[in-house]
Amino acid sequence: EAYLLRLTADSINGVYIPRDIEDCFLQLDTLLSPRDLQTIRNYESCDKMNNLHFSLGMWIRNNWGLWIGSRLQQYCLKRGLNHPDDMSGKILDLYWDYLHGNHNSWQTFDAVQNE
Repeated sequence: EAYLLRLTADSINGVYIPRDIEDCFLQLDTLLSPRDLQTIRNYESCDKMNNLHFSLGMWIRNNWGLWIGSRLQQYCLKRGLNHPDDMSGKILDLYWDYLHGNHNSWQTFDAVQNE
């Protein structure tokens, strides 16, 4: 029952859960410091986002309910991502694209639904 409630809740344990990839970006824009944002902007490619797997990536997995069930987890599952590591990795990669003005990649991801 608690699991089913988490799948639609807008927050879990007092943390807002984004509803889609664009909402993730808006949340990261407010959660990250200007210095952290500049660090990401300075990465020459999204491959460098792997450096954040055990820091920001872990925070995303643990706080946005990717392990325990959340509306964001369900959103990612519908787009073919089955493991929380893959989910947070995709969010980070697409966030790099978003910060670098490549809106086509994340908008294409948002439009896909594997049901």
